[in-house]
Amino acid sequence: MADPKIIRLTTGEEILSKVEKTDAGLSLVDPVILVPTGGKGLALAPWLPYRAEDSELVIKEQNIVFTTDPHPDLIKEYTAATSKIITPPSDIVGVVGPGMITE
Repeated sequence: MADPKIIRLTTGEEILSKVEKTDAGLSLVDPVILVPTGGKGLALAPWLPYRAEDSELVIKEQNIVFTTDPHPDLIKEYTAATSKIITPPSDIVGVVGPGMITE
């Protein structure tokens, strides 16, 4: 699957999602809505969180104003928010050496 894209809808919503082009439009995988939080802040919230997880979500091209590539930092945040794998913060990851394990 390709990197996620920002999709601006005709309703004004900005969605960040992995996309696949289909005959019906764009199929979205793990979509989140971009929510301005004041200043330069931005939050990611699940888009349509009440839909069944395995249901296909297709947006017709007529409802899309544009798509674009997100900033690399936004891709990292999106990946962390949508990943099923929980990763520890990088500042606590290290190499286990002698004397570090206690019983």
